[in-house]
Formats: sequence, structure tokens, C-alpha cells
Amino acid sequence: MKLRDMSVELRWMMFALIVANTATRMVQPFIPLYLETLGASVAQVGLFFTLTILFGMIFRIFGGWISDTVGRLPTMAVGSIFGSLANLAFVLAPTWELAIISAVLSATGSSLVQPSYQAYVAEESPDGAVGSTFGLVQSLFLICQIIGPLLGGFIIENSGYRTLLWSAVIIMVIATLVRIRLAKGKPAQYKNLSLPKLSRDMRKMLAFILAGSLLTWMFIADGLLDASSQAVMPFMPKYATEVAGITESGYGALIAFLAVIAVFTHWIGGVFSDRYGEHMSISVGAIFCAVAFLTLTISTSTVSFIVGFGFIGISGAFIQPAFSALLSRAAPKDQLGVMYGLFRSALGLVAIPRQPLGVHSMTVSARQRHLSLALS
Repeated sequence: MKLRDMSVELRWMMFALIVANTATRMVQPFIPLYLETLGASVAQVGLFFTLTILFGMIFRIFGGWISDTVGRLPTMAVGSIFGSLANLAFVLAPTWELAIISAVLSATGSSLVQPSYQAYVAEESPDGAVGSTFGLVQSLFLICQIIGPLLGGFIIENSGYRTLLWSAVIIMVIATLVRIRLAKGKPAQYKNLSLPKLSRDMRKMLAFILAGSLLTWMFIADGLLDASSQAVMPFMPKYATEVAGITESGYGALIAFLAVIAVFTHWIGGVFSDRYGEHMSISVGAIFCAVAFLTLTISTSTVSFIVGFGFIGISGAFIQPAFSALLSRAAPKDQLGVMYGLFRSALGLVAIPRQPLGVHSMTVSARQRHLSLALS
């Protein structure tokens, strides 16, 4: 699929997604540093992210089920409302403990939006071009990773964290209004939400996962791939600023550079997936991921960070469109949302035990940090 082939509704959905995630990406890279200003220790920052993953893991399956039952666009609109409340709760929280309320609201919102968005794109994709469609959509989505971190780092250095957080609230509200407008007039089947239906659908989902099929191995493999990232990335801002001496705006620029690389390679990764197969594409992406972490382990120079983050961007370009396309073919069509939600939850399940390793790596010597990073 090419940009001109997108429907008007899909274009507006992507616009809202970019706006909403610009607000998220403005704040997300700097959450560990902001939590420290609220009095959180390194271990408490790790606990905050562990709880965030846990909340998302619990809620996301139900978010996917609600999307399958109620409808994609109405579910995304409700999720965006929770996202706006999460940003507001975060800026109003006086302590890191109360900021956990924001994590709960954010997990609820993303659990409704993410499975709905992925299932919606899968349903809109033409036959034989699912990988390239996901690659194109994810390339557009990654625009927010270019704008957000750069803008976030600039605002922090010039106006402080409070201005950044209030700006994120305003931007998220704009995205929410667009999503509500898109959902207006769409049939929302709220009356179909019931415990008996939930029970039936969950049993059906578990039967597919436990059958030893392709879905089973995807469940395991993608969780392991994400585990290494979850052990490192929540602490990467601290690693970059304290060990490598990179400023907040410099780190924001690194995240933006990663996104630029990803934007220009995601569509290529999607086309590669359609042509050579999803399994080959995921394998190539895993190799790039290993090289990226090895580069960051060997040296903490600015050049090493640029190269390492570039490889991370390329890695995602080969893995994400291929995985999304593979899952859309393997999952039952009437359970796309719940399957996307389940697989995101699987990533959280595998990633939770890796958080203590990340905490450990930031509380030992620089030499040991390199070893911990390499083991990830």
C-alpha cells in the first residue's frame, strides 16, 4: 500500500494517532528523570515501570476484547479519553507514588487504543500487502517520535518539566476530540459486553494459544525479543545522561534520530516481509537488535550512541511490520483485537522479570553496567 491508497478515514485515524503519541513521546523519554525530581530512587523508578507494564498486561487483553465487541473507532475514542486523564493526573501528582494513578489511567487508555489500531489497520490492508501496509502506517506513526522527544527536551531545558506536562495535556485533548469525531455515527455495540460472552471468547483465545500452533511460538518468541529491550530502555535516559554525559535535549535528539531511521526503513521492512516472508524479516531485525546493544556496550561515546540507536530503529523496521502481518494471518478474524492485546500482554509478562536487572545495572559500577547491558 502507498499513501495515496489510504482511505480518508484511515488518514484521519493516523492523524489522531500521531498527535496523541506526540504528546506521549514528549514526556515518555524523560519520565525516569522527572520521577527523580519527585523524590523517587532508581529502585522506585524501576518499580514504577514494573507496575506500568503489569497494569498494561492485565488490561490489554480486555481492551482487545472490547474492541472486537464494541467496534474499533468507538473503542479508540474511549481510550483516548483515559489517555487525556492520565496526562492530567501525571502533571497534578505531587509525589511519585501518586503518579502511579497516571500509570493506571495510561495503561487503561493504551489497552483500548493499541489493539484497536492494529486490528483496524489489518482489516484495511489489501491482500498480499499486509506487511507493507503496516510498514507505511508505522512509518507515519513514528513521526511523533521525531517531533516529541526533540520538543520535550527543548521545553525542559527552557521552561521546565511542568510546562512540558501541561503541553502534553493540551495536545492529547486535541487528539481525543478528533477520535470522538471519527467515532460519531459509528455503531457501538456496548450491549454485547457481557460476562458470558467474555468467558466464551477467552476460552476460544486460550485454545488457539495452547494448541502448539504458530500463535504459540509467536507468543514466546516476541516476548523474548522484547524482554531485552525492557531491561534496558526504561533506564537508558539515566545511562545516557550520567554515564555518557549526554544532555536531556541531546537524548531527545537521539530518540528523534532513531525515529528518523525507523520512518525511512519501516516501509522497506514491510515490503521485505511481503517479498521474503515474515520469518526472515523478524530474524534480520533480531540480528540488528543484538548489534545495537553490543555497540552500546562496547563504548559510551556519542558516536556509539548514534550508531546503536540507528540499529535499534532498523531492527524495529524489520520486526514490527512482519510480526503484525504474521499475527493478522494467524489469528481468527473475529478475534483480531483480543489477539493483538494478548500478544502485547505477553511482552509485559516476559519483560517484568527483566526490570530488576535494569535496576541492578544502574546501581553498580560502569564496567558492570556494560556487562548487564550486554547480557540483556
